[in-house]
Amino acid sequence: MLGKHAVNAYLLLGRRPVLVDAGTPGSGQSIRERIAGHGLDPSDLALIVITHGHIDHFGSAAELHRLTGAPIAGHVADLEPFRTGRAHMPYLPTGPMGRVMNRNGKLHVPVDPFEPRP
Repeated sequence: MLGKHAVNAYLLLGRRPVLVDAGTPGSGQSIRERIAGHGLDPSDLALIVITHGHIDHFGSAAELHRLTGAPIAGHVADLEPFRTGRAHMPYLPTGPMGRVMNRNGKLHVPVDPFEPRP
C-alpha cells in the first residue's frame, strides 16, 4: 500500500487470500479498506503472515485479526515482540533511511500483542 505513507502489507490474491505483513500501528482499518477495494470480503482472508518482528511489519496485526478474523502466523524467533507488542530493542538506526525511519513516532509505540497460531 502506498499513499501518503508507505505501509508494509501485501495482499496475495487467489482462492484463499493471504495478507503478508500488517504495517505500522494504526494501519489496520486502511489495510482492511484496501482488501475490500479488491472486491474481497475482508472476512475471507485466510491468513495474516508476519515476516519478522519489526513494528512496521507487525504493528497492526492484532487489529487486523480483530477486523478480519484471520489467524496470524509468524516465526518463533519473533515471539517476544509479538507477545509484548514491542519491537526488539534497542532500535539503532543505521544510514540515512534508518535515521528517517527513526523519526516516525509510530515505530516507537507499544501495540496490541498477539499470539501467532501454529
